[in-house]
Amino acid sequence: MHPWEAWTTLAYFFILIILAFLADRYKASQVKKEEQTQHFTPYSAMEIYRDLINEQKGEASNEPLDIRRRGEMKEFLQKTMKTDDIKQVQLDDLKKEINGENMIKRIQYRK
Repeated sequence: MHPWEAWTTLAYFFILIILAFLADRYKASQVKKEEQTQHFTPYSAMEIYRDLINEQKGEASNEPLDIRRRGEMKEFLQKTMKTDDIKQVQLDDLKKEINGENMIKRIQYRK
């Protein structure tokens, strides 16, 4: 083995460490941006679905608090699903939007 081979190997070692670090930082920034674009609602998918379906049937409560809650639910649907009509929204899609990705999928890139 020649000395230049040892120095080259050592240099490539540090280059690869730096590239791995930069790739990890890039991926972390992408995940952070993705988390920031997710919308938050204090209501579960079932609550939203049940309350808005009952409203369309005419069975909803007319209490001011309930009216405000349904307004927030419709606003959430409008932001995330681009509609406030609950009949156009699939329950599974709504659950996916509220709960986000499966936790296992979130950490898979680390393995």
